[in-house]
Amino acid sequence: MRDRLIESMKKTVVGVENGHKVLAETIWLPRVFEAMADKLLEGTVVVPPVEVGQKVWYIRGGYYDSPQKEPREITVTEINKKKSGKTVEWAFVANRTRYKFSSIGKSVFLSREDCVAALAERSEG
Repeated sequence: MRDRLIESMKKTVVGVENGHKVLAETIWLPRVFEAMADKLLEGTVVVPPVEVGQKVWYIRGGYYDSPQKEPREITVTEINKKKSGKTVEWAFVANRTRYKFSSIGKSVFLSREDCVAALAERSEG
């Protein structure tokens, strides 16, 4: 999670120069970013396991007893949270469907290979 947070900080726009965005990675200061990441992670920082625009995969027909189950690529379009009482549930939206972060590795996969492996495992059982 720390490495993902550091990578995210490096992609942050820190200014505009001659009409072009200047990313933090152009002034990459490893010790500063690492210290900032450590301080943020000491608190209650949520680092999403996916980013908007990222491709993820799910098993098409996976919720049904369909013989035509197959990996399908979808794109993350939103990251959001829903509060219920004192509980906050983080999720992402892809293909107009809301997926909890906890669904990664169960119904949604970060790589096609993981999705194919899960599909093979399920067809054996």
